[in-house]
Amino acid sequence: MKKILFFILLFNISSIVSAQKDFSSQTISDSAIVSDTTQNLEDLKSQVLEMKKYATDKCKIDSLRAVEEAKYNLSYSLALANPLLDNYLFVAEKEFIQVLRENKIGYGGYMVGNYFGIPDNCFQLEMNRIVEKHFGKDFIENLQSSAVKKFIKNNPDRIFEFEECDTESRYFAAKKYYEMFKKIESDYFKNFKYPTKFVNRDLNNGYSDVEVNFILDKNGKASQIRVELSLKEKKNYIYSSYLINSVKEFINKSKWKPATYKGIPVISKMNVLIFYK
Repeated sequence: MKKILFFILLFNISSIVSAQKDFSSQTISDSAIVSDTTQNLEDLKSQVLEMKKYATDKCKIDSLRAVEEAKYNLSYSLALANPLLDNYLFVAEKEFIQVLRENKIGYGGYMVGNYFGIPDNCFQLEMNRIVEKHFGKDFIENLQSSAVKKFIKNNPDRIFEFEECDTESRYFAAKKYYEMFKKIESDYFKNFKYPTKFVNRDLNNGYSDVEVNFILDKNGKASQIRVELSLKEKKNYIYSSYLINSVKEFINKSKWKPATYKGIPVISKMNVLIFYK
């Protein structure tokens, strides 16, 4: 509840600051309104500082509570970067809880990230620190890996979303993830020949492109290739079959790496976008 109130305060502060800027361009007759607005802004700032102080004091108490509880019961919590996106959830959560219990550790659920500088999740963070210090640096990572292996064994045909997987290159010719799409496009055009009467794009009309979606299995083999063309120059649609077959051939002949989830090879969705001239 206090988080929600804080967000409201931030919104009100930004609104008042904006209002102050608007007021500055008005006549002197509005000076009383500006004065009231300034006072309101100061009041809101004071409330924010008070809330920060409360959160800081509570954080100290929660951290000490974690230290005491850790003497009898340990627990571990997972960090959740974005609570609005399911792709950030740990797919092997159920299996992770199981392996934690096997090591006499409870599960503390997810910790939601805080981007506003207010101390939060202090009990969970301190408990995590204690667990990691007690069992060693790689302990939790190994438990997560074990949980993922169990999950994949129990769900062998599960297709992972592109965003769920590790940020590792899935194109053999690209060593780094950030190089992958640029390298795919450049390699495609090495053997691609534009039709003689292909109409180049109007510089003011954006790019034509081809989007390719396919599945990569655990061995890096591509299948279920689907191609969608978006051509700015409508005359170029007479070459649709040629363009589609060309990109399908490239996907089939290219050497791919399987996607991984927490380092474990998985079946995954793959997406490629190539822009034409």
